[in-house]
Amino acid sequence: MSDVRQPTQLIARMGRKSDKYIASGSDWVNYAKAIEALNEEQTELCDWLIDQDKGLFLKSSLVSLVANQQEYSLPADCRRIKRLEIYNNGSSSLWTGHEVEIVPFIDREMFVRTAYRSVNWYSSKAALRNRKIHALPNPSSSVTNAWRLWYFAQPPEMLIATASEGGASTITLPETATAGTVSAVDDAYNEAWVYISSGTGSGQLRQCSDYVGDTRVLTVSESWSTQPDATSVIEVLAALPREDMEVLALGALRRIESSDADRDGWERNHRADYEMAKLRLLEIESAPQVQNPPRMNIVCE
Repeated sequence: MSDVRQPTQLIARMGRKSDKYIASGSDWVNYAKAIEALNEEQTELCDWLIDQDKGLFLKSSLVSLVANQQEYSLPADCRRIKRLEIYNNGSSSLWTGHEVEIVPFIDREMFVRTAYRSVNWYSSKAALRNRKIHALPNPSSSVTNAWRLWYFAQPPEMLIATASEGGASTITLPETATAGTVSAVDDAYNEAWVYISSGTGSGQLRQCSDYVGDTRVLTVSESWSTQPDATSVIEVLAALPREDMEVLALGALRRIESSDADRDGWERNHRADYEMAKLRLLEIESAPQVQNPPRMNIVCE
């Protein structure tokens, strides 16, 4: 049974909307260009939802502080930061949940000289640069799970690829996908839904629980009923809810309309439907929110 979030299903929807043929060898647009447009549109829609302060793609990660270490890497999928707060101050729960203020990196010298006795100091600061959190000042002692970072995640990119091999609860992606780009970043597909659309094990839908970028091994949360192999075609599904594939397909179609006539046709035939479908995204029930969070929205860079 197919899933409407499959890239191939979205591409077929785009073709029906445009009355043009989209295929791997199409002279209008091929699968690779179509998936590139779908991924671009998905990223833009996710950013728009973040701007609307929706809870979709909101995640948290714990940060352990190390004595005299200033820099701590952000999660690989961090797109924007919602809040940084004290989670464990090493002695009591007095300051648990207290916000750690993120200050401009250029101002960090104001804080690095401050005597820092423990993480429960009520005016803890941090700065961001090159996708790293800088503790200000350096912690004088190590504290496990000292901070909790709330952030909006970058949704995994869609792709279509023929597997290199499969295991009881794994599938290995090839170096090069049929359409889309195979990530070399650890955890890039964590929580993504993957579907075997043809070949051995076809029809199986699973959620990714772990991904190792170096080996391209994707582990699923539930073992395969039929173990995939090198004939299995896997699709990484769209991250948006099933109800919103219309806006995703229409937005991607807008991106690949190349001629002036095509663009005029999209404005005339699809603009109103696109805007209405986009507004429906706001009706999606949000994920659990941070309790009384400030409206912090810092790009992870």
